Amino acid sequence: MKELLKEYEECLTNTRFQVKNIDVESTIIKAALQNARGRKVTKLRDELKALTDEKGILNSIISDLTFTIDWLKTGRQPGARRGIERTAAYDREKPFDPAVLERHFSTRQAETPWDRERTKEIVWTKRDALIMQMVLHKLSDRDRDILLMYEGGKSQYEIAELLDMKRSTVQKAIRSAKKKIIDIKYKEHV
Repeated sequence: MKELLKEYEECLTNTRFQVKNIDVESTIIKAALQNARGRKVTKLRDELKALTDEKGILNSIISDLTFTIDWLKTGRQPGARRGIERTAAYDREKPFDPAVLERHFSTRQAETPWDRERTKEIVWTKRDALIMQMVLHKLSDRDRDILLMYEGGKSQYEIAELLDMKRSTVQKAIRSAKKKIIDIKYKEHV
């Protein structure tokens, strides 16, 4: 890694030297341009434009080399406010035990007397089951889990507590999932 860094630094030094040479040549051409007449003026202007274009390319290379050298020296992207180890997404992540979800979906038995009142026996035809599989497959994992818990008899508050999120988030996920289901059913009949 040190050898690579050394090569980049040498390349940067050489490129900066080339830019200085172009500056000197441009100064000479500008001085000659003041005394030139006729076709020689056009030729000198073309040379000056070519040198200016070349200088722009070299300055771009210098910028890229500086960026790369900074990255190699520090181990992080230059200009970034924080490293990948401090990304805010990890702070928002909420650990959740998948076994808790599995317990809610694996049985259709009601847990308490008031749950028994809400639990209904659903009779599915093969066609209904295929449609439901297709619909559930198109939902995001989070929306699918929330919808299945809600339809399984859990309240929005219970789901919010289980998944460690706000009730309004659960409510929006249920609305979104139901809207997607309606859209899919509508597409099927059209």
